[in-house]
Formats: sequence, structure tokens, C-alpha cells
Amino acid sequence: MNGLDWAVLIGYFAVMVAIGVWSHKRVDNVSDFFTAGGKMPWWLSGISHHMSGYSAVMFTGYAGIAYTYGVTSFVTWSFPIALGIAIGSRLFAPRINRLRSRLHVASPLEYLKNRYDLRTQQALAWSGMLLKIVDVGAKWAAIATLLSVFTGVSLNQGILITGAVTAVYCTIGGLWADALTELGQFVIQLLAGIAMFVAVVLELGDHGGFLGAWDQPELQGHGEPLVGPYGTVFLLAFLFIKLFEYNGGMLNQAQRYMATSNAREAARSARLSAVLWLVWPLVLFFPMWMSPLLVESQKADGSDSYALMTEQLLPHGLLGLVIVGFFSHTMAMCSSDANAIAAVFTRDVAPVLSARARAWGERSGLVAARVTTVVFLGLSMAVATQVDSPTFKDIITVVIKWVAGLMGPIAIPMMLGLLRPFRRSGPTAALTSWGLGLVAFWLVNYPVNWSVEGGVPLEYQVSIPLAVSLVLYVVVGFVKPEDTPGRMAIIERVNTDDDESGAVVPAPAPASAGDAGGGLPPPSPPLRSSPRPWRARGTAHTQDQAPRGYRVSQAGEEPAGPWSAGPWVISIAKSSASSRTVGRPSSSASQAGGRAVSPCRAPSRPPVSAPAAALGPPWFTARHSPCRTSSPTSAQYTAADSRPSAVALPTSSVTRSAPGMPCRTAPRARWRASVTGWWPGRTASRARARCTAASRLSPRASACTSTAYAPAARKATG
Repeated sequence: MNGLDWAVLIGYFAVMVAIGVWSHKRVDNVSDFFTAGGKMPWWLSGISHHMSGYSAVMFTGYAGIAYTYGVTSFVTWSFPIALGIAIGSRLFAPRINRLRSRLHVASPLEYLKNRYDLRTQQALAWSGMLLKIVDVGAKWAAIATLLSVFTGVSLNQGILITGAVTAVYCTIGGLWADALTELGQFVIQLLAGIAMFVAVVLELGDHGGFLGAWDQPELQGHGEPLVGPYGTVFLLAFLFIKLFEYNGGMLNQAQRYMATSNAREAARSARLSAVLWLVWPLVLFFPMWMSPLLVESQKADGSDSYALMTEQLLPHGLLGLVIVGFFSHTMAMCSSDANAIAAVFTRDVAPVLSARARAWGERSGLVAARVTTVVFLGLSMAVATQVDSPTFKDIITVVIKWVAGLMGPIAIPMMLGLLRPFRRSGPTAALTSWGLGLVAFWLVNYPVNWSVEGGVPLEYQVSIPLAVSLVLYVVVGFVKPEDTPGRMAIIERVNTDDDESGAVVPAPAPASAGDAGGGLPPPSPPLRSSPRPWRARGTAHTQDQAPRGYRVSQAGEEPAGPWSAGPWVISIAKSSASSRTVGRPSSSASQAGGRAVSPCRAPSRPPVSAPAAALGPPWFTARHSPCRTSSPTSAQYTAADSRPSAVALPTSSVTRSAPGMPCRTAPRARWRASVTGWWPGRTASRARARCTAASRLSPRASACTSTAYAPAARKATG
């Protein structure tokens, strides 16, 4: 490197820091720092998702694979990543986005406390953070290795330089700084990659040209897609691993999905990233495939071949640009990992460890996020100095064996917990698959590997932990189903497709450690002021479709303020002189500034479906009135996906207020809670008597109005 190359490198560092400082004004709270407030455009999210997926390991470890085996480096690495992201654009990207927009989480693991329990969340959080420290340490070591080749600085000095610059901009600007610097880094590495591609193509004129070069003896076997340890089993295992890892299993990519405004935009960003992963690595890998013709590696694994070829072929200035391209990949990935781990620690771990952390406000939470980012980067840089020790062996071993092998047990409970087919799997299944998956990794890579002559093949070292975790997660969930109503409700919320434009909702404060797992979900957002038709069973209904004498409550008539987090009583009430509005939360509603709901209707009227989306939580649709009249009626509840619950309950068993239930059920009607709500029924004869008395104030349902029921309902609640 000469002065021109150093000028390019220093200029790059200065621009990255400037972007981070400029991004500082876009960060007002924790939500902005971790999820960009849900305001990131889909194309920026897609480019950021792509750039945060690979690092300088591609130019060292995978350059060695390309030098030795040829195109298998693309077939067994970037191709399965592209395919996995394309599949994830349908399976995972929309659902992960709804974690932010509907459950208001700021960390990818924050929802696990309600989906499973606190123990599961903490197990996955701690293991994910520790694995990421090792993973990012390998990335620092990779870029420091390249820097030492070009500049002569020591490995530790290279780690310190790159880590310090990354810490400045990602600590100041959060996810916005990460995404904007990754956009600039994408442009830089695009220019650098094209420059290297053109230089190699021109050099091939002496070796038979672009196509004739493949016939050279140095490239014998380089055109085979699957060779050496990278066979069919490895490809299939890697596809499943990357399906989970690059769609949120390693946390940093999940934030890119969460940062978009709605689920549709998240899917678009994933598709853009998949296309980039399919096309762009071909440009980057081609010089590596040709490297045996042009340079002779000084290392047995060929990991220095790309750096040597760059020095040999490119003039000064362009050499500095390519080196900057190396930095851009690594700094993009490491900064995104740092932001993700800071989110996990600040939102999921710290509130469990400290009561003071549970009381963090917006400012103190933001300070904690920035401090955590710096600490994580410091720990990963310390690990990077040991990456060539006997514990890790080398960079590519860390990236392929450790990260790929350990990712499955961590990611499977997180990712599959979002999907309806795995709704029966609860905390027992999650912890079992996680724990035994880690044990399988240790057994395969150490005791068994030592006792087998020649060692366990790489494809089995990577695939067996994933297979063990996947099988146990499914089997334990089938043998011991734990599909409680709280968990079912969360799954329904992230699987429903009726996405709005996505109002930005600030992330709530960290949950307390004492909250029971599987409890109430985070509150739904306030209703919009504009009314819209209510719907049930997938059909829109308006006032003119309601039975005569009944009025339909519109969304705009609901009381202002946040919704209660519990289940709802939704009914269509007979109009009376007081003309009470129906469809309010099933409580005295005084906390929300509203009026009580009439749970009564005439039994002679046909059942009227009530709104799930417009008047209450989107996961339930109520039918009929929950109040007992002179002629006993029933209430049947249907899930938001319109599948019948097949459970009919006494009508006095459905209503519930924010802290409790005004109508307690008899033992025979004890909560089929997956249908009616969250809390287990408690037999309370006095409360049941009050409820019955309230419903019988008038034996004729036509006179049973909200004015008659509301006082008794409030009294029963207490």
C-alpha cells in the first residue's frame, strides 16, 4: 500500500464515522436504536440484510475453499443462503415484522417469554449472546488477517483499529447508522468487486480466456458443484441451517425485518436480499476460482490467495478500494450483530438480573443500549485475539463448525415458535431441544470425533445437532402439548395477514422478571380514529346488515387510550333509549374512560357475529351474547382464522374485566381457555350469583339493557 491506498482507507473510516454521527439525530428512544422505529424503507432493509450476512471471512476462509475446490464454494454457501432467504420471505419475514408491529417488541427474543416462559427466553438469550461473541470474534480476526497482509500491522493492531471505528458509528446511531453505513458499504464493495472481476478477466487472456481457463490443469475439478467434504449431505444441512440463521435465527437479520413498516415490506426486503445473494457472490467468487492460475498461496488452506491476487493485479488506488471493500463486509456484519446483542441484553436479560433495569426510562434505556454495544464489541475483539489458538483452530472452523453447528439448537425454538403447525410445542419442547442439541454438538465434535478414525465428517458435525433439536422439538411437543391460550393468541397475532400500513408504536419498557411466562400478551395499540366496518368469519358487515333494532359499533366510537391486554366480551346489543355503544372491553371501562357493555340480547333474535378486528383483539370473534336471560343461551367463540372452536359454554361464563371476571364459571364450564380467554376459571358462588342476578333483573331480554347490567357487573368484578 502507498499513500493513495492509505488515503482511500482513512477516507472510508471517516465517512463511516460521519454517517454514524449524522444518524444520531434519528435516534430518540430504544425503538429507534434497535428497530429504526419501524420506518426503514424495504429496499434499505433488503440491502442491509444482505450486507449484514457476510464478512471478510468470504475473502479468507471461503477464498481458501474456492482456491482448493472451485465452484463448490458458491453451491454450498451463497446458493443455500439465497434459497433459504427466499423461503423465509414467506415463512418468517412477515411474522417477525408482526412481533414489532403487534406485540411491540424491540428484541427478536423478547416475545419468547410469553410464547414459552422466562427460563426458555433466558436460555436462548444467554447461549445466543455467547455464540455471537465467538462468531464476531472470528470476523474481526479475518479482517485483521487481511489488514496485516496489506499493511504489515500485527493481528491485534488490526483488530483494535477495525473494532474501534465500528464501535463509534454503531454506538452513536444504532440500527439507522448500521443500515445507512451498510448502504454506503454496498456501493463501495460493488465498485471494488467489479474492479477485481475485470482485472482477473483481463489477466485470463494468457490462460485461454474466460471459458478456456477452466480447461487448465490447475483448475481440474474446480467446475464440480459438490466435492471433498462439501457433499450432498452438507448442502442439505447447510440449507436448513441458513434457512433459520439468515431469517432471524442469529438475531441480526431479524432486526431488518422488524425495521420495516409492515409485513408486506418485510417480505419484499427479504426477496431483494435473496436476489443479491444469488447474483452478487458469483462476481466475487469468480476471481477466487481463477486464483490457482494467477497466484501461489503461501498457506496450506489457500486463505491468503485473494489478498495476494489483489496485490498482484490492481494498481494503487484500486487496491485501497478493494481493501475498503473487505472492511465494508466485516464492519457491516459486526455492527449489526452488536446492535442485535445489545437489544437482547437490554430488553431480555438486564430486566431479569436487576430491578433497576426494569425501571429504565427512554433515556436510561438508550444509554444502557449504547454501553452494551461497546461491551459486546470489546469482548468479541478479545476473543478475536485467540481465534488461532488450539481451542478454535482457525477462522473457517469457527464459522462453519461452531456457528453452524450451534445455531440450530438456539434458532429452532425461536423460529418454529412463530408457526401454527408447531403450536403444541411449549417450554418443555423448547428447552429439551435446546439442551440436547448442545449436548449432541459436543458429543459429535469431541468424544465421538476423537474415537472415530479420521474424525466425524464435517457434514455430520454440522447437521446432527440441528437434526436432534428439530426432532425433539416436534416429538416433545406432540407427546406433551402445551398450547395454552396465551401462547395460541400470540401465534394467531403473528400469523394473521390483515396488515395495515403499520403505525409506528414505541417499544414498551422492559418486562419485569416477575412476570409469569405465558401470561398476557403486550397490549394492542389504540384503535384508529377512522371508523371501518366490523367483520366476522371473514365477511365485512355494516349497520344495514345487522338485525333490526340492533346497532353496530364502529371503531371510531371506541374509548380513547390503550386497549386492555385481556380477552374481550363483544356483543351486538338491543338498542334502547340510552342507546349504549356495544363492543367495548369487558370491564367497567372506567379505566379507559368508556362505559360498561351490555352483555344481553334477546334469545329470539338470531346470533349476530361481532367484530374481531374492529372492536377487539384480532384473535377472537365472538358470537351471541354472554349474558344469561330467561331462556338460557350459549356463547360460541371462533378463532380469528374462522375455524370453529367447537366449544359451547354457559353464557354466564364469558365476560371478564381487566383484573378479573364478573361471571365466574361453574366447574363443568371451566375455561376451555383457548376459546374464551386467558385466566383459568374459578368457582365463586357469590360472583356467579351476582352475575345471574344481574342477568335476571328483567326476565325479558328486551328490557335487559346496559343500564341495568352495568352496576351489577362492576360490583361482581370487585
